[in-house]
Amino acid sequence: MSSYFPDTTKNQTTQLRNFIHIFQEFCANRAQCRLFLPPAAPPAQQDLATEALDPWRRNRTLPPRMTSSGTERRGFFLVFEGIDGAGTTSQQARLCQRLIELGFQVHKTAEPTSNPVGRLIREVLRGHHAPFSPHALALLFAADRADHLAREIDPALAEDKIVVCDRYILSSLAYQTVAGVPIAMVAEANATFRIPDLTVYFDLPVEVAAQRRAKRAQTQEIFEVDDFQRGVASLYQSQARAWQESGRSVRFLDAAQTFESVSAQLEALVLPAIANR
Repeated sequence: MSSYFPDTTKNQTTQLRNFIHIFQEFCANRAQCRLFLPPAAPPAQQDLATEALDPWRRNRTLPPRMTSSGTERRGFFLVFEGIDGAGTTSQQARLCQRLIELGFQVHKTAEPTSNPVGRLIREVLRGHHAPFSPHALALLFAADRADHLAREIDPALAEDKIVVCDRYILSSLAYQTVAGVPIAMVAEANATFRIPDLTVYFDLPVEVAAQRRAKRAQTQEIFEVDDFQRGVASLYQSQARAWQESGRSVRFLDAAQTFESVSAQLEALVLPAIANR
């Protein structure tokens, strides 16, 4: 990764703080949203999971979604998380089709998005615009996520749809941190975003995921390197566990099984959760 991303320096960190401050003021004026400034120096004894979760311990109460008649909407926000090659994309397509067959209105989406910021991120991930600051990429992911919520996710939930999203906040906590951005900064940049009703983590060995990626007829992205993926997998799983332990709805799925077996596991996890929403 060092050949693609420039080294993280103290000056870059200072510039990132200044940018977040400017962006915070812009959002307050334009969209009534804000990004919290990262703490100057997180306690040395604080572990990564606790450090990353801390921003979500405040201001997380959201008003209920209401219909014009005053009854509460019951849309459902479902997120799939997992390393490259985990099978989230193919299983998302399968589950969405199943939900439609069952009579649900479904909105299928993914991050990075196909919206303006998301398109730029995809260019960066394909190796264009090198060298590219990992701090800048982390902020682009947060900006794309804010736009994604405003354009797609929140409106779909307000229409009582099941939103199924391939990747969300946990992916940023894993990938951007391993790329060199302090985890507290990644967490703070995402601290005000909606928490999913259910997150499903696709768990499988890095070696199995690498074999699957090798079979795809696609251009390799900058993060699809085995050593990098090992670091991502470790942090990804620990953050998912930390979310689960904090009370968020996170379930783990054995993604190393056959496609049909994984689909069956997924339906067993998701359908009861949707039924009980």
